[in-house]
Amino acid sequence: MKSRWSWRIDLHIHTDKSDGAQTPVQVVEKASQLNLAAISITDHDSAEALEDARIASRVFSLQIVPGIELSAQVHDREVHILGYYIDDKNEKLLDHTHQMIEHRRERALQIWQNLKQAGVDLAFEAIERKAVSGLIGRAHIAKALIEANIVNNFYEAFSRFLGEGGSAYVPKELPTVRQAIDLIHLSGGVAFWAHPGVDPNESYLKSMLTAGLDGLEVMHPSNSYDTREMLQEWCKRYSLLSCGGSDFHQADPTRPGIGDLEVPYRWLIEIKQLLKIRQNAERA
Repeated sequence: MKSRWSWRIDLHIHTDKSDGAQTPVQVVEKASQLNLAAISITDHDSAEALEDARIASRVFSLQIVPGIELSAQVHDREVHILGYYIDDKNEKLLDHTHQMIEHRRERALQIWQNLKQAGVDLAFEAIERKAVSGLIGRAHIAKALIEANIVNNFYEAFSRFLGEGGSAYVPKELPTVRQAIDLIHLSGGVAFWAHPGVDPNESYLKSMLTAGLDGLEVMHPSNSYDTREMLQEWCKRYSLLSCGGSDFHQADPTRPGIGDLEVPYRWLIEIKQLLKIRQNAERA
């Protein structure tokens, strides 16, 4: 039997409760079949999948790390903050997720109106059908555009309409990175900068450090070997923890699947150790 220090984990997975394609139960079952030691479901601005995942984990004997991926803003740029070991019943966190559902719906309606003005014939109901949980993102609009044969793929949907500079683009209303990190900490969790390798700006990192950031997502499909080395160096320099995951949304031959990245179990142990230190400090 392998030492638990060599067990694989995946701490970045999405379900159909945000913009993923699979249900929480399907994700848990797949991870169990792959013999993963632990996973974290980190849906965008939503903790709705976590209860179903916990129930399924009892059947499949899989460790579930309750997680979330919050959208935030730093230096006028959007960043995402992963939260691990959150209390998904925390009222302030739930209030925020409910507000984000409303903001996303309002944004989707504005994008739809812009699409109409651009001559695109697409019913809003077609977009709503793609968002199982009611949390509508641009990925759902892209899927509706593809299904209606208006575009051929996600790249075309975002380059023509949905991405920054596209004819239907609408910017998000985002909390500050401090607000996002505070929400994670208030709900008992630890906060990590998601996929920093997409735009590895050290000035962003320093702003997040002052807001209480706990770690960086070192292992991610967008991170090259050199980027991972740089992020590990940042972790050492600023005394940050590491995490990683596939950022799985749906089966895609061009991207890693659940558990495909070699994320070490020891990173999860280090996260637990930090939480234990904080809990002991609160009791002292």
